[in-house]
Amino acid sequence: MNDESRLLVAIVAGVSGETFNTILSGTRRRPLPICRYIVARELYKRGYSLPRAGAELGIDHATVLHGIRQLDSMNTGGYERELEILRDFTRILESDIEAED
Repeated sequence: MNDESRLLVAIVAGVSGETFNTILSGTRRRPLPICRYIVARELYKRGYSLPRAGAELGIDHATVLHGIRQLDSMNTGGYERELEILRDFTRILESDIEAED
């Protein structure tokens, strides 16, 4: 796992209250898959291929694609905690980008 991926996992760990290792464990307990999907989607947005994004997190490229689609179609029905994690993650990334400018 490269430094960029480690940083993104650490950010999502911080906002989700889950540990770094638990997020990477492959456990399916909510919200862990969504945490992995959030990181995978961000890696993909940064130019990583689906297989490479998956390799960084120890998941298959098809799982990355499924996760991206799931995040893009999530609504509030039963996903309140996951949406909060996604919003907080995005807010932190955006504030880091603004700080760099």
